[in-house]
Amino acid sequence: FDFQDRITESVVIVIEPQIQRAEVIRSRQRRPGNLLAYDLYLQAVPIAMRASIESNDTALALLEKAIELDPGYAIAVVSVAWVLEHRIAMGWPASGSDDRKRCLDIARAAMALAPDDPLVLAHGGRCMQVAGRDYDGGLVTVMRAVRANPNHAHVILCAGAAHLQGGDLDQAMPLFRRLASLDLLETFVAQTCIAQVEMCRGNYELALESAHQSLAANPDFDPTHWIIVTCNAHLGRMEKARSALATYLAVMPAITLGRLRVSQHTKDPNRAAILLDGLRKAGMRER
Repeated sequence: FDFQDRITESVVIVIEPQIQRAEVIRSRQRRPGNLLAYDLYLQAVPIAMRASIESNDTALALLEKAIELDPGYAIAVVSVAWVLEHRIAMGWPASGSDDRKRCLDIARAAMALAPDDPLVLAHGGRCMQVAGRDYDGGLVTVMRAVRANPNHAHVILCAGAAHLQGGDLDQAMPLFRRLASLDLLETFVAQTCIAQVEMCRGNYELALESAHQSLAANPDFDPTHWIIVTCNAHLGRMEKARSALATYLAVMPAITLGRLRVSQHTKDPNRAAILLDGLRKAGMRER
């Protein structure tokens, strides 16, 4: 029965986005402008999931066009906040004068438009944590999303990330493992998050194993590189740590400890300190 339950769960998680897509299309068939906004949203999501600064720029432009066409389209509105939230968390150069304020303002607007939508709540809660440092309020909001739809892949990912940043590592890990067992856009992110949980626990070898699996799937996800550098540094493998850092900085030369100290904050400061200390040991500059 356990095997059958796992198969059922996998099928539900995989088909959930397809069901959601069909429902939205049916509900908007009488409004062609909104269908165009939805098409822009569909284009933006997989681009955003590539998790590079270039893809972030492209996804943000598509989503801004979508909400210009349909300002009441809550999923597209919160997705603008989600893209900004990711940009903030990575420590990338800002897209505007105040990305944090804009991220929070847009997330709140989306939650006002659709206060019971699971995806809106999930991304809104993460924006509260990342951009607003409201760890507890963000976690409560994300867990409301989980109760509303426990089988949406993005909701599961947001719930794991919310616990990783502001909650319980023992609650985060099973959520990430659920996603990592499936062939979804979110799988490589889940592998990196598993690595981060293991890193926070001091299990550096296990963290490296998961991080390298994620790296093979997507070499552009910044946190994977941070974890590989950090774990090698804490294991005393300084040559590997410095080499991994050089590879990362060749692509993202603007990233510094100062930027990551601002962006990679956690409710438990020890979780962020492990990462920052490893990067410092490997030679990442302060400014």
